[in-house]
Amino acid sequence: MISHEGHHILDSLNLATIALSALYKPIRKNKMAISFHSLVLTLAIANVSLTDWEADTYAK
Repeated sequence: MISHEGHHILDSLNLATIALSALYKPIRKNKMAISFHSLVLTLAIANVSLTDWEADTYAK
């Protein structure tokens, strides 16, 4: 299991990667692809935002 801090860093990098992938020209030109990326990015942001980063351990 990765540390809580490591998980936070990986989540942040994941959000950045999803956001930057939307700038890729073939994705920008495809309405279906940009819609998909926007939805995934929105859900990922919501997931990270709702995470309790101050918790000491994961819920068991």
